[in-house]
Amino acid sequence: MKRIFWLLAAAAVAITACNKPQYIIPIDDDDDPENPVDPIDQGYKEKTFVVNITLKDGVNNTYDGTVGTMPGNEILDFFDMTAEEFYKGMGTCTTGSMESQQSDNTVLFGMAIKNSTDDLKWVPSTSNNFGHWIGKDGELVTWGDDAYFFTESLCEWGLDAPDAETLEDMWKFTVGCFPGRTSAGQTYKATEVFFVTDEDDVELYAFVQWNVTIEAAEEVNLNVAGTQEITFDSPFYSDYTHTPLVPEIDQAALESAIGVSLADAAMYGVNADGSFSLAPGKNFWFSIAGDIIGWQSAAGENGICINDDAGTNDWAWCMYPYEGLGGQSLKGAIAFVNPATLNAYVVKVTVNVEGIDYLAIDVLVSYEDGASTYTLNENNLAALAAALGVESVTAEEIGTTYPLKGINADGSVYDGGFTANNGYWYTLEGNVTNWAGVEAAGYVGAFIEYRGDYNFGCGLWEESGVQSTVKFGIGDAVLTFNLTVDQPKAFETTEVGTMSSEATQSLTAGYGGPTLVLDYDAVCSMLELNDENFAANFRITATDGTVEYTGEAPGGYWFNAENAICGWGDVNSAYYMNFKYGDALPEGAEGKLILMLGVRNDNSTDEDGNVTHACPAPGTYTGVVRLANIETLKHITYTLTFTVTE
Repeated sequence: MKRIFWLLAAAAVAITACNKPQYIIPIDDDDDPENPVDPIDQGYKEKTFVVNITLKDGVNNTYDGTVGTMPGNEILDFFDMTAEEFYKGMGTCTTGSMESQQSDNTVLFGMAIKNSTDDLKWVPSTSNNFGHWIGKDGELVTWGDDAYFFTESLCEWGLDAPDAETLEDMWKFTVGCFPGRTSAGQTYKATEVFFVTDEDDVELYAFVQWNVTIEAAEEVNLNVAGTQEITFDSPFYSDYTHTPLVPEIDQAALESAIGVSLADAAMYGVNADGSFSLAPGKNFWFSIAGDIIGWQSAAGENGICINDDAGTNDWAWCMYPYEGLGGQSLKGAIAFVNPATLNAYVVKVTVNVEGIDYLAIDVLVSYEDGASTYTLNENNLAALAAALGVESVTAEEIGTTYPLKGINADGSVYDGGFTANNGYWYTLEGNVTNWAGVEAAGYVGAFIEYRGDYNFGCGLWEESGVQSTVKFGIGDAVLTFNLTVDQPKAFETTEVGTMSSEATQSLTAGYGGPTLVLDYDAVCSMLELNDENFAANFRITATDGTVEYTGEAPGGYWFNAENAICGWGDVNSAYYMNFKYGDALPEGAEGKLILMLGVRNDNSTDEDGNVTHACPAPGTYTGVVRLANIETLKHITYTLTFTVTE
């Protein structure tokens, strides 16, 4: 077995194309065909492995695909590696974007755009797991308008001790199509590449060429043995909300008609004219008129989807999140089919969507930023003009011809000037206030500001899931902003270093614990930050990458006696770690990044004598968080050893 030398530095070229080194001469050199140059003498060797896949047209209305297997033993022979060495060499990867990165790897995985070392893309995955989304002509893309088919490894990567089944699975890739995009009779091609170097510094490229052929499927002739029509009156949903369908289905009639239960039936999509999909499926999108189509990125084409995404016969429908569906009647139908007799029970679904009040505006406010921008669309503007009794309203007329007004929860107009920048602060209950009032309430409040060009700044400084409804006047028209704080993001970051601190305080000192000055320069160096981008890219995250802070902004957490993140009000909340930087630094603070500590030292009970909080026992506690750069997706693991004395 050869000892393999790895090009670890190659991972640094994760996005850009790799140019062939100057010393490499192609195998089919035309200068002297009688005496071709041995590529091994030039430090280069490649081999292509072809995998042919056939998919039936019509089965690709889901992302299920089929499994294609790479010739793993041949690839291992080419690299002179064992399966265990190859598995370990692949490491792990982030997924889903052109910025995906491989880590802890010694085998480099990417795509060859032209099946040549002249044009390699070291992006390990734009699909889930190792694999890629691929365009019509074999180009590397992400999921979306340009995607035609994908590869996706079935293997669980990153295990310390992979078993035989895992090592076999690492050569198995699901190959599937973007629903409704590929065409029968076409063959789509793409080439993925593995790269290593051996002990003689010979570069080894294993190209795996996928040939995905789409075969035409025969038209299905089903016998309609029963039909049921179900109608829903529904509000407009902007988030693919699923509404259960199964409870409305007459399962006794279904079983009587086709001779099998719902659970044993195959499901086909049904077009508006009664024709069926070419194959069964679990996910059917319909046009507004009720014809089967794939999911479309362009708003106004999709109506509803009827699906069983979990594969457990929990059939439901959802609507495309396009406001233009408000007030429309959407249709779709599926057929439950006995596979043996082809008897079908057709369930026709009609969704009557309520009209939308475009002066009632739903805004998802960013948890991290505390604010989001909402821009009035043509529907909002038409409703605003109607409320003002005019044909149209320009951006410049908002705030001039039609004055801005703060409106209290009871509909009364606030008697005073702006309390925010060209707008108003509100209490959580929806009454106009000023910053002092919000601050007195513990920063619990919202604001609406008009920023010109039809843009409104919408803020709500609260935890994820909190909602507040506030009203904002434009002339005699009133806009109602329904604000909801979204879920904080969870960042998948790679550890690039560790830091630790020790601190001691007495239990009696309570909230007034010590302040630690952290090594700002070291943090910047490891995380690739500087004074200019620190505030924008630096975050404190939990060890799972989330940033839902339970302590003070811009990044703080309470911990319980078991060193798990908790809330201040939890029974065993013990100590806090509040990181301060930028504008959040206290006046006169030393350093650019500090950590403020404290202990909750009060015991409390409710009126029934139940313990609502017990202060922590003296001892040593260990809190762990991440100091992260959310742009480069790197983090430092930070450990605090906190000793609490009597």
